[in-house]
Amino acid sequence: MKKLILSLFAITFLFGCERKSDIEIIPNFEVEYFKVSNYERYTYGIVPDETQKQMQADVYDIFKGYKSSDDIENPYTYELYMNEKGKIIKLKSEKKWNKKVDDKLVKAMSKWEFGKYIKDGESKKFRLRFSFGVYYYNHKGEDRVNVVIYGNNAVEINKELFFVVAEKMPEPIGGLKAIQNEVVYPKEAKENGKEGRVYVKAYIDTSGTVVKTEILRGIGFGCDEAAAKAVEKIKFTPAIFDNKEIGVMVTVPILFKLQ
Repeated sequence: MKKLILSLFAITFLFGCERKSDIEIIPNFEVEYFKVSNYERYTYGIVPDETQKQMQADVYDIFKGYKSSDDIENPYTYELYMNEKGKIIKLKSEKKWNKKVDDKLVKAMSKWEFGKYIKDGESKKFRLRFSFGVYYYNHKGEDRVNVVIYGNNAVEINKELFFVVAEKMPEPIGGLKAIQNEVVYPKEAKENGKEGRVYVKAYIDTSGTVVKTEILRGIGFGCDEAAAKAVEKIKFTPAIFDNKEIGVMVTVPILFKLQ
């Protein structure tokens, strides 16, 4: 009996003194929270117009006191984790935590209101990315700051989204010179000595193809139409955001000048 007690004590002692593992198990939030695509983000109204304006204002307020971009590592990107009511409950920074920025940003984010993500008739927990860039410049001796919220402004054409900005904007293959070479100076404009710049908004899809154009500012006499046709003939390099090709809107200036 004594031997049995000693044996049980030895087993208990060995297991009781077993060293605990240093390995930490991290929850897999990527599985628990549905990832909202850019298309769903807009069609579901996940980011309301008022929230977009609040985002812009809050980020600007955080950075307006800085005088340079020395400490700025653009773009800032965060993964936002939302509960079923569209409230931010977790936040993951894509870069090293910048306490000077992030503490203020977290305080601002707590007031942002998002829409619900409905899937299979139920409101689900979801996640989406929030990215922004901060750019400083000097205008007539005055320091200014410009904030760009990536992905918050988009236009939908035939179920394809076209954004205002991207991490890498598209460029005309062959440069602006290639577009200018496609311009046919209208006879009417020549006869009337019409010169000037036409500003064309081009919608460029994920392949770099111009799918639509609009005249933002024209000079008439057939120049507006000629400028649009020239832009539509050119292939662009695709815009890049988050390592993916996206559709964007760009403004292309076309010069009409008589020799």
